Amino acid sequence: PQSSCLGIVVSSRPCFPFRSRDMCMWNVAVILLFLLAVSWGAAQPDKGQATEKNYYELLGVDPDATTKEIKKAYRKIALRVHPDKNTNKDKESTKEFQQLGRAYQVLVDEEKRANYDIYGEEDPYLAPGGWRIDLRYNFDDIWDVSGGNFKGFVVESPDLWLIKFMTHWQEECKTLIPMWNKVAKLLKGVVRVGVVNCQQARATCERYDATQTPVFRTFYHGEHELYEGDRTVPAFASLVTSTLKTNVALLSESPFPDEKPWLIFFGLSQNCIRCEKRLQEVKKASILLEGLVNVGHYLCDDEETGVVVDALGDETPSLCPHYNVSTFPTLVWAPNASFFEVYEEHPLGHTISNFVTVRLPNVVLMLGKKKVESSVLPSQAGWLLCFIDETSYYWDLMWLEYRKAALLLKKEKIKAGLVKCSQHRDLCMEWRFRGYPKVLWLPKGLTGNNKRQATKDYPGDWFGPEMSRWVLSN
Repeated sequence: PQSSCLGIVVSSRPCFPFRSRDMCMWNVAVILLFLLAVSWGAAQPDKGQATEKNYYELLGVDPDATTKEIKKAYRKIALRVHPDKNTNKDKESTKEFQQLGRAYQVLVDEEKRANYDIYGEEDPYLAPGGWRIDLRYNFDDIWDVSGGNFKGFVVESPDLWLIKFMTHWQEECKTLIPMWNKVAKLLKGVVRVGVVNCQQARATCERYDATQTPVFRTFYHGEHELYEGDRTVPAFASLVTSTLKTNVALLSESPFPDEKPWLIFFGLSQNCIRCEKRLQEVKKASILLEGLVNVGHYLCDDEETGVVVDALGDETPSLCPHYNVSTFPTLVWAPNASFFEVYEEHPLGHTISNFVTVRLPNVVLMLGKKKVESSVLPSQAGWLLCFIDETSYYWDLMWLEYRKAALLLKKEKIKAGLVKCSQHRDLCMEWRFRGYPKVLWLPKGLTGNNKRQATKDYPGDWFGPEMSRWVLSN
């Protein structure tokens, strides 16, 4: 005969080494407890592994905390876990800071906080795969200009802006988000790409006839224009290069002798589909390299016959065989008449710009406390100083832009210096910086403490030409 205990069939026959039925039942109970312990242990996180906290726990506040309390808690924790402040510089500290920022972004926004309280991270408007976070997935690429001074920030800006007016509930606005993200990434550094949420900025949208969204407009030098072309990445790229002054010269002979180095794009006038697309990227690079290099466009075929020629006329040799160009399009870096290098990296405007920048002279002076006290402060020359922690995110790209600014300012007899705070902590602590990188302008005509007290913080983006223009205007 058999009996059941807790759903487990127990035989009256001996089990294990025990012969009595009571002992068998006791043994089954031990096994059940063991299995429960194993399953409980498997469900628990490993030691040292943090459990997944909700946003309130991340900020250390109660679910009924006020916005003021949330802001105060965020500032306190952010100062402690910021990657630039963290001595470990590991991925975990970076991840923790990013999670903290996301929690703060949601909880200080009444609408997002209400959705989070109901749905948590499963809210379709907040989830990583959801469309709202895609819209603002990277603030380095896309500017949310829904609030604040739209006129002063966008309309009166000297930069070209591409603005998408949108509403959250409009289905077409959602479907165009991936395209807009690609536009922002592709044109980064060339133009500013932004979005206006018409649910938050209704007056702004009405002012610019954007009540029926999505609407796209360009803003440049105080003027704005409705864009009604194709809503594709190439179409917006063409719009930008046709609007901005790209300074790509059409060459018919060798550009040397010339003081500046040249970036030369070799193409064909006919039967070259890729030539026009690549030329658009070269035009973007010319904007990013403004004032530093010359950029030229050379056609290696006869415009009437489409035949590739070795000479233009009787006496002028073609540049194509001179630079060993046999495939099209080809981009050549020629710093002087006796040397050239074929560009073989990814054909995007910013990668071309980076390729050229690392090959330009580095005129940035490395500084420490002694040099600042003996060469910078006593000098009546203007100085641009950058204080950095070289382990900061994106420093490699920032460094290239700072080098470009230094080259442009050298023509105006303005010097540029760099202080690595990992090597000169005492100097950086003395200047009382809260975060890095920090760029300061020390005006010319002043010395000593007067020069230091007159310093100005650079407030703009990390874009070399913009940085140099700001210095010259101050």
